[in-house]
Amino acid sequence: MDSIGRPPQQYNPNVHGPYNPGTYYGKADTHWKNVKLAELPAWLNRRSKHPVHIAQAIGRAAWRWNNKWLDVKRPTAAPLVHIIICSSAFYYFLQYKSHTDERIAKYH
Repeated sequence: MDSIGRPPQQYNPNVHGPYNPGTYYGKADTHWKNVKLAELPAWLNRRSKHPVHIAQAIGRAAWRWNNKWLDVKRPTAAPLVHIIICSSAFYYFLQYKSHTDERIAKYH
């Protein structure tokens, strides 16, 4: 728990410059868009499935989203639209069972 509030061990200020919480400072790997279908299982096996690493990846994604959509000179309504659409989709899938029950109902 000593690492809370500190940059990752791979971060070197002389090499990387100012610290950016949205950047992964570990060893670079093939981008997921460049992975061939045959290489996909091996690429997925190289990913860490540890809960701490998953939480760090989610945190980096949140920082990148925040920098792209909220921390700009002229913010728009796009972040609000993102939140509304994601919450609507989440609620729809949460209630999916009740939606499928109505599909086969016969109305006379």
